[in-house]
Amino acid sequence: MRLSYDDLVRQYLETLNAKLRNFAVEPEFVATWVHDEDDHRSLYDLFVAAQGGGCRDLTVVVGAERAARLDAARLDKELGVLGAPKIARGPDGTLEVAVALKDKVDFVPGREVAAATRKSQASGGVRAFKRREVPAGEIDPSYRAGIESRKIRFEGALMDATVSVSDGGATLCVVLGEGGVVAKARHSGAAGALRALLDVLCEVMEGRPLQEAADHAVIRMEASLRDRSVPAPVEGLLTPRTAGSLFEAPERLVRVLYRERVAKTGEKAGWNYWDDAAAEAWGALPEARKLEKAKAAVAEAARALGLPPEGIEVVEVMGGVRVVLAHTTVTAQTAFGASMMRIEGLVKKALDARIELQLESLEDRNRRAQRTARTGKV
Repeated sequence: MRLSYDDLVRQYLETLNAKLRNFAVEPEFVATWVHDEDDHRSLYDLFVAAQGGGCRDLTVVVGAERAARLDAARLDKELGVLGAPKIARGPDGTLEVAVALKDKVDFVPGREVAAATRKSQASGGVRAFKRREVPAGEIDPSYRAGIESRKIRFEGALMDATVSVSDGGATLCVVLGEGGVVAKARHSGAAGALRALLDVLCEVMEGRPLQEAADHAVIRMEASLRDRSVPAPVEGLLTPRTAGSLFEAPERLVRVLYRERVAKTGEKAGWNYWDDAAAEAWGALPEARKLEKAKAAVAEAARALGLPPEGIEVVEVMGGVRVVLAHTTVTAQTAFGASMMRIEGLVKKALDARIELQLESLEDRNRRAQRTARTGKV
């Protein structure tokens, strides 16, 4: 795979300014990458995202202007932790960074040796990904409460199962309805934490296509089980894979289940365009009422977070679920991104889990200003 680093950065920043979420740039693993102003760190994180996404050979081309600021020797040393790097400068000044990636991400200490990591961090060097140490046989504190309090609801067999798989004594089976949507999901044979994990997995699978379950069900499961009052299990990019081995068996089962379905039917996987619908209680509201409730929820979220409500203004609700904030001097600040994500979390809880917050584009702001000048209405 070959990518242009400059194009990725440009698209990332444009998307951040326009929407502050859903960094929808292909390939899929790029959605887990966060750009860093230090291009050495940023490139390292891009290769980490690629490795976590299953990519094994990636070439990134850096434009001449940025390449001039990069230390090829530093890149070669840091990327060597992830695989076998090859770095070459082109006659036009560009830098081509290619890495044959290892199968597994190297966490803890995150670099060649712990001492080197500490020295690098102290000198402002590359960031390490550290996972919390948990004694063998124990559950990470982030997930302990969710797993131990889980009431088992989806255990059992399905005599009419469309497809079923087993691994290490645990079985996962589903009944599929129209469009490959999971009508029923059940598990059996699991014990301990895995029993609770598979129960949550079955819950998030039902009502969604099996392909969507294979792609994202374990991500939803991890998020639903995580205790936000406890620090995350990993410093850095948190995914089910970086969180530890806890989610490996559920992910393996659901993905093998989908592959079995594809092999059984001969159908092609294709792109996954699934998007959860809003709950009926929210979706049935008139548009004016949605806007009214969205304004109230955003204002309340800002107050709860200790943010001044001035400059945080809802202008419309698009497509029933996208709550658009006005482009103001407050929302246009780069630092507002983190606050916006926190506001969104509270608004989701107050209104509907499908709600998204996005910033009004400059073009839309200008059109709205012209409409206001013409009609006197916002």
